[in-house]
Amino acid sequence: MEGFLTLAAFGTSAIAGIVAAIQHASYTSNCNTTRDFCSADALSSASSAHTWAWVSTISLGAGVVGSVVYLVWPKQQALPPPAVGVTFLPGGAVLSFGGRFE
Repeated sequence: MEGFLTLAAFGTSAIAGIVAAIQHASYTSNCNTTRDFCSADALSSASSAHTWAWVSTISLGAGVVGSVVYLVWPKQQALPPPAVGVTFLPGGAVLSFGGRFE
């Protein structure tokens, strides 16, 4: 489960980074830097790019932490399933259970 969450964090980081880059490109194309004039759409794109960049950075950090935890945390060994047996006898049956508790 931890591996899936780590991959999801890296995927979120990549998608958010792409959206941030697209928003930044929209900002730079709609802003006249020679006259220091930016339209309302350009300023909105800049704000959106800033937000998506933070989402990308935070999810990247979560992915790195998840990777370290996944690689370093000791794995638990699964217990074998309990043994169940049925013995049929003349006039009845015996149900037996076996296993161990830890």
